[in-house]
Amino acid sequence: MDTTKWLARVTEADSPAQVLELVNRYIATRDPEVLATLPAECRPAPMDNAGEVAACAYRLSAYHGHDDANRVVQRLSAFFSYASLKLTELARERHE
Repeated sequence: MDTTKWLARVTEADSPAQVLELVNRYIATRDPEVLATLPAECRPAPMDNAGEVAACAYRLSAYHGHDDANRVVQRLSAFFSYASLKLTELARERHE
């Protein structure tokens, strides 16, 4: 499943638990050999909370390599940044 379809699933999520479940399924479906080529700080691991998603999104967006890993990092960054934003929106809705 491509990143666009994963982003659509995150859009449809209506709870933080659903977003975290999608994040962890997304990670589980990534090719381990491809992830192994990424810098250590850019390799996502299973996540338990919104803070971990935000930290991962930040690390991915801060990566400015010009190597083969850059394209993979950009796709991962798009997904994790969006998931982090969705978690923030859901948290705000719950507090209103």
